Order: sequence, then C-alpha cells, then structure tokens
Amino acid sequence: MRPVNDFLSEIGYRAYMCSADGRYISFVQEENFAINVICLYDEMQAASSNDQFAAFEEEHRRRLGYGRDKDIHFLRLINADYAYVVQRMETAADNEWFIEPVSGRLFIPEGAMEDFYGLKMPLWTYIFEEGFEMPARENLVKESEKTMDAMEKAPAREGVPVTKKKQQKDIFVPWLTAGLILTNVMMYITQESGIFDERMLMLKEGISGTPAEWYRFLTYSLLHADILHIANNMFVLYAAGSMLEEKCGRAFTGMIYLISGIAGGIVSVWSHTLKGEAFYGLGASGAVYGVTGAIVAIMLLSKEMRSKGNLIRIMIAVFLMLYAGRDGASSIDYMCHAGGFAAGFIISGIVSVLGSFKGEKSGSREED
Repeated sequence: MRPVNDFLSEIGYRAYMCSADGRYISFVQEENFAINVICLYDEMQAASSNDQFAAFEEEHRRRLGYGRDKDIHFLRLINADYAYVVQRMETAADNEWFIEPVSGRLFIPEGAMEDFYGLKMPLWTYIFEEGFEMPARENLVKESEKTMDAMEKAPAREGVPVTKKKQQKDIFVPWLTAGLILTNVMMYITQESGIFDERMLMLKEGISGTPAEWYRFLTYSLLHADILHIANNMFVLYAAGSMLEEKCGRAFTGMIYLISGIAGGIVSVWSHTLKGEAFYGLGASGAVYGVTGAIVAIMLLSKEMRSKGNLIRIMIAVFLMLYAGRDGASSIDYMCHAGGFAAGFIISGIVSVLGSFKGEKSGSREED
C-alpha cells in the first residue's frame, strides 16, 4: 500500500508545509493561473477549532502569495472513522472532504466542491484500489523545507519548484499576437500611403456587397479608418490575444482570429443586405472581438483562468471596445462585432467542453 504522499507526488503535488513535529502537513501544486493546496488532517486535528485551520491556511496565503498574482485554492482532506464522518457531513465546510480508511470510501458533503481541479477521480481510484495510508511524517519535513525554500526564493510561473534562471527563461512571449499587431500596423501604414487602387485586393473600402469579391471577407480586417481606430483594436488584441495564446497555443489563437474575422464580415454583409442597405466596411474588430469572446468562454468554463490579473486585463479590453462605440455613432458596425464575438465564444466554449477543456448607408463608413 502506498502512503498518500506517494500518490499525491505522482499527480503533481509536493509536500509544502509541515510543522516541526510533522503533525500538520500540506501539499501544493502550482499551475499557470492558480496554486492548489491540500491540507491533510487526521480526526484529532479535525476536531480542533476552525481558528487553527484558518491560521494554517493564512500562513499558506502569506507565503504562497509573495511575488505571485495567482488564486490560491484550499482543500481540507480529513482522515477519520465512519462515526465522525457521519457527524460532520451536515456541518462540514465547503472545502472539506472525508476519507474513511476502513471501508476505503471518499465522502464529499452536500454543498462542498464536487471536484478539486481534477483530484476527485484519481483520489477515489487510489482509495478504492489501494486503501488509504497516512504518510510517514518525519520523512516529509525535509522535503517540505526544500519546496518552501525553492518557491519563496523564486516565485514560479510554472511548476514546483523552479530556479530563478529557469523562471526567466520560461517567460512567455506571445509571438503570434505580436505578429498580428505588426501586420495590421504595417498594412495601415501602406494603406495610408495611397498605393492601393480599385483594382487591388486591399481596396480601402474593405468589405463590399459584390458577390464577386468574397476575398474581402479576409482582407477587410487588415484595414482601418484612422489612427485611433487601429490603436484601440491593437490594444485590445494584445490584452486578449496574449492571454489566449498563452492558454491555448498559437495555432488555436490564429484559428480563432481568422474565423472570427470572416464570421464578423459575413454577419455584417448579411445584416445590411437584409435591410437593403448599400454598405462597405473595414477594421479588425470582428477578429478581435472573436479573440475576446474566446477568453470570456474559457473564463466561464475554467476556474484556473479566473485570476485577478486576468480579470483586470479582460475588463480593460471590454471597456475599450465599449468605449469605442459609446456615442452610438452609425459608423460603428455592431453586427460585425457581434458575429466575431459569437464565433470566438462558441468555438472556444465547444473546444473547452470537449477538452475537459461595411458597409455604407448614405455614404457613411462603418468601422469594425
């Protein structure tokens, strides 16, 4: 029978904090956006006051929060006999699970978290197949000290522990997002130089309703009306695109950007055609809204993305997009925005679930 610390080590947890006598033990797992902490208690410790629990967890927050903008999640894993478990089931905190070692059962009280970031099934399997054995505490003190020392000297970006040299080496650079921004800026400079003419693909009017010009569903998003138009779009693209690229990779981010831009253009043309309006339009907002929609979907479906820093960044991005259309001007193509956002949101939502994981009216230009 393996002790529980061996099992936790296999799924990415390390002994983090042990009291000198090995009485209180915790295990930690650090991810990109969160730190998950399992506090292991026996029945006698669990019978202690909640003040002791709170003090132990507050010490974790103080140490783990240093130099990190990450959410810290706690699970109290209590090893106790059946009578105690029954007694506590109705009054347990929402972050407490119980293990009854004699029958090898895992109890999750009603109202408690149903899973703890992928722990439930591996833990249930471990208990069911091997039983449950508390660790040899004296062997964990030194391991805990090493983990604490490594984490506190070099706040990690990924994994536990990590050295300062590796931390600097692993800083994420959103190359795709930077490339998209550079491409848009270069196209704006070229566009403003006046070298395009009506026979070229990059006609400044962007989308048009002419069926023979379907290529404009790709090219319109590379064009912008003025410096403020492109500046706003590129700032939002950086805020949302860098997050999506880090979380889901360059290929997925590029796919979302491309499909959302096309979707925004199609919805724009469809909505104006339905109204019988003559139109043309330009701008990257359909694609940018799609990237933002993808991030919003992931945040709704993935707790690990909901760190304070990420929420602030996406709130700034959404504010800028809303600010751009604050006066309700007819030049803002809201249908293009809606089409792009919906495409990014739906595609990212589906992938997350499966993985877990312009126009012109009366001569006015509409800016995406």
